[in-house]
Amino acid sequence: MPTLLSTSVLTPLRTPALRRLWAGQLAALLAAEIHLVVLAWLALDLTGSGLALGTVLVVGMLPRAALTLVGGVTADRHDHRRVLAAAHATRAAVVAALAVTAAAGGLRLWHLVAAGLALGAVTAFAAPAVHTVVPRECPPEQLRAGNALLRGTAEVVGTAGPVLGGGLVALAGTGPTLAAVASCYTLAFVVTASLLVRAPAGSPWRGTSAAAQPAPPHGTRGSLRRTLADLREGAAALRHDPFALRVLALVAAAGLALSGPVTVGVPWLARRELDLDAAAFGLLLSLWTAGSLLGVVIAGSVRRVPRWRVAMTTVAGVLVAALVTLATTPTLPVAAACLLAMGTAAGALNVLLVTWLQQRAPAEALGRIMSWAELAEVVVAPVSYLAAGVLLDASLTALFVGAAAVLLLGTLAVVTPGLRPTGAAVRPRPTATGASGSPPR
Repeated sequence: MPTLLSTSVLTPLRTPALRRLWAGQLAALLAAEIHLVVLAWLALDLTGSGLALGTVLVVGMLPRAALTLVGGVTADRHDHRRVLAAAHATRAAVVAALAVTAAAGGLRLWHLVAAGLALGAVTAFAAPAVHTVVPRECPPEQLRAGNALLRGTAEVVGTAGPVLGGGLVALAGTGPTLAAVASCYTLAFVVTASLLVRAPAGSPWRGTSAAAQPAPPHGTRGSLRRTLADLREGAAALRHDPFALRVLALVAAAGLALSGPVTVGVPWLARRELDLDAAAFGLLLSLWTAGSLLGVVIAGSVRRVPRWRVAMTTVAGVLVAALVTLATTPTLPVAAACLLAMGTAAGALNVLLVTWLQQRAPAEALGRIMSWAELAEVVVAPVSYLAAGVLLDASLTALFVGAAAVLLLGTLAVVTPGLRPTGAAVRPRPTATGASGSPPR
């Protein structure tokens, strides 16, 4: 008898190369979450200023927004293992320098700002490379499961990491905690770099499954003119692919509709409308997180998504209905049910959108296509926070109804008849050496 679930989200870990890359990413994600806690604590200890705290926490977004598209070019030019290994090593060095400075008693606010800028720049190059890992290491039939594995790992670490970080700061202090963060990044580097010494048997990078997932071309670093040309070609690939372009629009719409309402609107709902204490508020947020993890697992495990318009309309419909319900019936049971449903739908939506974009992207432009999705998330989040604050001054209803309208419009744009989620877009020229090994001119 056929079953609804075709595979587990853990199935991609049977691929040796992906297993090591996942382990490295797990260590790096844990380091990032712990570092966020200790960074906030240090900023308050050094200055006692809310403005300084906000500056330290958001400064890393600037280089990410400026360099993410260039990071996509890098992901297309170079082996993703090398990009990620270099990123982990750089992060380890930056945080180790902070740990040494803190131990010497010389840490100042500008050190935190400089480290934030450096780490943000590194993330701009690492994030597009992460999005290329699953398509280049997994069999095609495990693409959704692989994306669900990475997303689910981020959800779990995002929940447990801050708790662990707070405990480390309380028990050992900020200096040793920074040393622990540097150690996690070092572990991520060692695990990832081990693939460069000897690729595991069956790795696509050794050519044993090149027919399923051809390795991206390699080449030398291009000039500024070459980089700009590569950026234009990545944009052209999107411009000539209406479906991929509209999926990116939905990524932006979902970020705009959910980031601010959940991060800003839910605390307002809990405190001002429902008069909840901190424990009940934490429960509401945990329902969102639990739902998100559930949605990721479901999206990665179902046998197939036979009618993508039905799947997209259903997932977006759940989000829209939950947002409208929160706006019109703000009670604790309703809020709990809505946040669980919203988290589940949002987790599934993320896996589906990323998978469809990866399926659309030509192999030689995968990093550039995915960097646009990464950029959309980076740019939209602060806009959503600001818009949520402005709308809350009007009413909570205006915030949630407005978010529902944005998401509804984005979904309607994607499900327009005539667009298909399969097949590749216009193929730009390769960004590195071809089969002959000669660098491009």
